[in-house]
Amino acid sequence: MISSIQALKECMDDLGMDRNNEAFYNIDAYYNDLTRPAQGNTVVTFFSGQHSTFGPHIILDETIRSFGVPFTEFKPKYQEFSYDSSNKRLEIQGVGYEFELGRFGLEPK
Repeated sequence: MISSIQALKECMDDLGMDRNNEAFYNIDAYYNDLTRPAQGNTVVTFFSGQHSTFGPHIILDETIRSFGVPFTEFKPKYQEFSYDSSNKRLEIQGVGYEFELGRFGLEPK
């Protein structure tokens, strides 16, 4: 869980999010399923966790369900997060699903 929290914090810091002064940020991202062919745009809400017992976490908009993922909310307590800073990709892994978010702000490939 600690490494997942660190990965999420690293992603937020890398994207220029001020975790101390803002409770949340909405940002466009590109969804890429790592277990089957499913891709598309989504909106991610990053919560800094400054006023939460859960720590930092994310919520994706409802389009995530159309990709076959049963949840919209992801927390390091329940899912495994990893972050690739060189490619700016956040990977989320849970029981029965594994996907990455990237192209934050939908910058070109």
